[in-house]
Amino acid sequence: MKYPVKEDERIALGRAINKGLEENPEVFPDPPVSVPVGKERIAAYDTKRAKADQSIAQAAIDVRDKEDSLATVDKTNKMIIDWAERLTDGDDARLKLIGWGGAAPSKKLLPPSQCGLFEILRPTGDGGFFDWKDPKLGGKPASYIIRRSEDGINFQDIKTVTKSEATLVDQPRGKKLWYHVVAINDAGESEPSNTVVMTF
Repeated sequence: MKYPVKEDERIALGRAINKGLEENPEVFPDPPVSVPVGKERIAAYDTKRAKADQSIAQAAIDVRDKEDSLATVDKTNKMIIDWAERLTDGDDARLKLIGWGGAAPSKKLLPPSQCGLFEILRPTGDGGFFDWKDPKLGGKPASYIIRRSEDGINFQDIKTVTKSEATLVDQPRGKKLWYHVVAINDAGESEPSNTVVMTF
């Protein structure tokens, strides 16, 4: 049998030991710790346990009271901040006098800038692997559109991708074709990249 780990089980065992020793002196004569001493030690535990339980209950009350006080401070802070923002029309410099600040400037999304170095790296019989550099300025692209023209003037969308590379297949054979790519996000699209001219 293993010695118990839980606190209540350890104390229950102590009580059972004292009871058994007290009721069976002929079986357990002259124990190393007498029954009165054993009972005294358990009584001391009971007193300390009651005190600890009371402290825990009081601590819970204290924590609740602290949180209530903090909520009151928050309410006060927010009321004063709201009043001060209206009073100063959100002026950052004046609001800093009370440890606050104006609203952060909104970051307006910009269209991406032009893609760089648009090129075909591995041409095949009817297409190839196209690659380009991400825009260095403006907003982050959400996607890219590759466009193709048969006269170098009028371009049509032929493929949309989310990475700065794409493989094109089934391109018109035996024709001179112009390709470029544009970057797109919610604010608009970039200027077209450099143009690649190919005949497949």
